[in-house]
Amino acid sequence: MDVNSAVFHLPPHPLFHVLTPELGFYGACAILGISIAFGPYLRGERWAWLALLLADLAVILARAWGTLTIYVHSISNGIIPELWLPAAVLALTVLLSWLDFFSPRPATR
Repeated sequence: MDVNSAVFHLPPHPLFHVLTPELGFYGACAILGISIAFGPYLRGERWAWLALLLADLAVILARAWGTLTIYVHSISNGIIPELWLPAAVLALTVLLSWLDFFSPRPATR
């Protein structure tokens, strides 16, 4: 059984209690990420890059941990897209932003 069929076969009331906190968590993370990305990150503050990286890792791990603890399934039928796909996208963004963000900048006058 995959995760989607396990979740969407729940009655409406338990489904509400499963999905509402998850949507609130993702909404709060999105607001935090946007406020960091369009503020300190664009100004070039190095702590903002690390904060966004750690926040993304926390979201990925929380999603994987929640899936593993709520729904019993194996690695082969659900955790792969929920852990490896976001982790691969995060790794790609780290590689693309690393050289640009951490390269030595010429002194401006």
